[in-house]
Amino acid sequence: MKKILILALFGPFLLSCNENVDTETNEVKNKKEWNRADYENEKAEIEMLKDSLIKLGPDPKAKEYSQDLLSKTVQFADNYPGDEQSPEFLFMASRAANGLGQYSKSIEILNRIILNYENYDRLVDVYFLKAFTYDEDLKKKPEAKKVYTEIIQKFPKDPLAEQSKMLLENLYLSDEEIIEKYQSKN
Repeated sequence: MKKILILALFGPFLLSCNENVDTETNEVKNKKEWNRADYENEKAEIEMLKDSLIKLGPDPKAKEYSQDLLSKTVQFADNYPGDEQSPEFLFMASRAANGLGQYSKSIEILNRIILNYENYDRLVDVYFLKAFTYDEDLKKKPEAKKVYTEIIQKFPKDPLAEQSKMLLENLYLSDEEIIEKYQSKN
């Protein structure tokens, strides 16, 4: 119930693909040498997979496309770690991993973004997805609490900080207790 409520409120926000990344910084060292044609082909393939997934909706092929998207986006970031789209592609990969039920893989990818792309303009979204994955998918409440608290401290003016406060208040409550809590307020 809590997961459905949160996804309904923030699903579109978390799933939006904002490609405005900080182009002023090169936060990842050791940029690999690369071939421009390969680079363009990899980007085009990722965009095609993303568009195909959007068009497919709840189709049996979606799982295969999601796995391909996960693989291709991580490969792109491995090949071009200093590219301005690498953190966005990794964020896409983490969402694909979540969709496939590969929650630990998603956390691993989110940690990679946090570690290597500290100026990524959607970093608060990365933290929030990490906390939410710990909370709802992995049922690791202490880890979720830690990340929700980090969001509040690092991004105090962001709307997701307010959301994190609310989720912290309800972190250890059952769905029934949450419903009762909000019914008693009305």
